[in-house]
Amino acid sequence: MTSALDAFAKAVLADTGENGLFTAEGVAAFEIGGKSPALIARPGVHEAAARVLARANGAGLAVVPWGGGTGRRTGYLPARYDVALSTEGLSEAVEFLRDDLTAVVGAGMTISALDRLTGPEGQTAGLDPPHPDRATVGGTIVAERSGPMRVRYGRARDRVMRMRIVLADGSTQTYGAL
Repeated sequence: MTSALDAFAKAVLADTGENGLFTAEGVAAFEIGGKSPALIARPGVHEAAARVLARANGAGLAVVPWGGGTGRRTGYLPARYDVALSTEGLSEAVEFLRDDLTAVVGAGMTISALDRLTGPEGQTAGLDPPHPDRATVGGTIVAERSGPMRVRYGRARDRVMRMRIVLADGSTQTYGAL
């Protein structure tokens, strides 16, 4: 597996640069159930995340997506854990259309950052999961961790008009209306 990891690491570094891949120094923070990844990939754009997952799939590596780490003690433990796919680099606001009550944001944006974006306009995304300074938009939606505000604003997924995701094989799907 070491040669597969080495080849994968070289390919990811070619795509994302020095800031896009971490090894020994940062892996302990990504531990789940006593398992730590050998590598942490941190793509900065959606397309780079797709390439990371496609390469990992081709190399037979087990990838675990990682947002803010707030849900790491929930669900099933991974059988294998070779690579953590950090969404930290996917945390930008792409577009904020305040008059349309619409924000286009990356999956790695924290709920607190989203609130700072929409709050000055008197708007809210209606999401209040635990640990909003670490919980990400992507993780909140995927894990359906809406929080108590769901009573007023609906579930997290009800707040999404359109979502573009990367599947485990690196292919991209878009869900929702145009």
